Amino acid sequence: MLSDVYFLYSLFLTVKLQLKHTDSPVYTYQYDHKRPPQLDKLIPDFTKNVPGMSNSTTLARDTGGAAHGEELIFLFLNSYIKPDFGVESPNAKVRFNMVKLWTNFSKTGDPNSSDFQVKWPQLTRDSFDFLNISPELTLLKDFAKDRMDFWEEIYLAGKKLKL
Repeated sequence: MLSDVYFLYSLFLTVKLQLKHTDSPVYTYQYDHKRPPQLDKLIPDFTKNVPGMSNSTTLARDTGGAAHGEELIFLFLNSYIKPDFGVESPNAKVRFNMVKLWTNFSKTGDPNSSDFQVKWPQLTRDSFDFLNISPELTLLKDFAKDRMDFWEEIYLAGKKLKL
């Protein structure tokens, strides 16, 4: 639920507004790759002072998920972060996929490529499909629809309150 409150519902609202007011293509993804343990020491816990999220980086690792922003390690290697992925490793596959997707989008406005078996669809007002980024790319149809409907009801009810 914390991910919904802090990240996902805000993304949902932003996407809805963008789709309403622009014709620009919108693509969304969920990063769902468990980072290799050797990267644990490289990722500080940026949320240690945020109420309710005191140990989110450790929690994400221990529950098999990913913490907010972890995918950036795979896109932007630098002199401080030099993970050894190994050519055929799942980490190398995630890195290849992400770099290819982002590069394609930068060049053409469309992240898709014949290198992938999954087509990453543009969002529309009628569909909220996410690309699930892990070693194998998959598509999440109407991602978190029930949860977003729940938060939408709360948001709309809150807008009606007169304080």
